[in-house]
Amino acid sequence: MVMDIQLNIVIENRIYRECIAEYFKTVTGITVKRMFSAADHLLQQLDSAVADVIVVDSHLDNVLPLVHRVKQIQTQTKAVLIALDDVGSVVSDSVAAGVEGLVTNSDSMDDLKNCIVTVHSGRLCYPADMVRMLANGLSYPRSLLNEGAAFDVGLTYRQINVLKLIEQGYSNKVICLLYTYPSPRD
Repeated sequence: MVMDIQLNIVIENRIYRECIAEYFKTVTGITVKRMFSAADHLLQQLDSAVADVIVVDSHLDNVLPLVHRVKQIQTQTKAVLIALDDVGSVVSDSVAAGVEGLVTNSDSMDDLKNCIVTVHSGRLCYPADMVRMLANGLSYPRSLLNEGAAFDVGLTYRQINVLKLIEQGYSNKVICLLYTYPSPRD
């Protein structure tokens, strides 16, 4: 399978950003097109900074509105979010913003690469345990919580069904089609 994936990276930490760029220099089929240290820098150059996939750091200011804006203008661009270890705080919001992939900062570079390839192929890439917890409406384990506070997801029946489809590997397009046409029960 021949890939030619162009990446834009938006990560504030210069060392982390450069480490990711250096890693992708060794990967055949994935090229880092541009690197940005802040959301504002990308937004200023959005017309000229078109890429297949954007890799974004979750702790940037206004990261999810940034992803939403990029996807409005660059409709074919896929988004991968690099979250802190406690992804519970961003999973549901990132799904709503249109993020197709999520990895944590403790995942390996190979995990990031696999996530990028997965979202580029039109599939979603979320940590299975997080999708299961959201789909089942469960609270996050204490190890993922700040100060042991409970995390109530409060999802609707439809949102839970969509998350189950994500967990099964369905693409955004397929999920959209499933919910666009009325089912025989409607």
